[in-house]
Amino acid sequence: MIYLGIDTMVMDNDDAEQREGVEPAYKKVKGFQPLQIFWKRMLVDAIFRNGRAHRNHGNHAARTIAELVRYIRRTYAADASIVVVAGAGFFDQKLFALCDRLNVGYIIGGKLYEDITEYIEKAPEEQFAEYYA
Repeated sequence: MIYLGIDTMVMDNDDAEQREGVEPAYKKVKGFQPLQIFWKRMLVDAIFRNGRAHRNHGNHAARTIAELVRYIRRTYAADASIVVVAGAGFFDQKLFALCDRLNVGYIIGGKLYEDITEYIEKAPEEQFAEYYA
């Protein structure tokens, strides 16, 4: 089982004498916000982006996931079990559809809106089961 984590990190560049390419990030600092993909405790891929590029900006996450999945299945094992893990900033139906097309599992946080909570409360008990990796 290969778990690929996705996150961003705001890099504060407020005090630098040269700031070419920096833009205000959501933390109100002038800097950069790279997208990082990690496996266990190692960064395996990253895209250096401007500060305004929020978590799931553009197609960066989708493109990176697709490339890594193809690489893993080509060089490691064609039937490798892969799970993408991310926070609520990556809660996106297009990303879910990509994972489904690539036959990749995903665990992505999201806010429990009232309609989601109601749906879950009304779902039959037999729809729920424990999953063991």
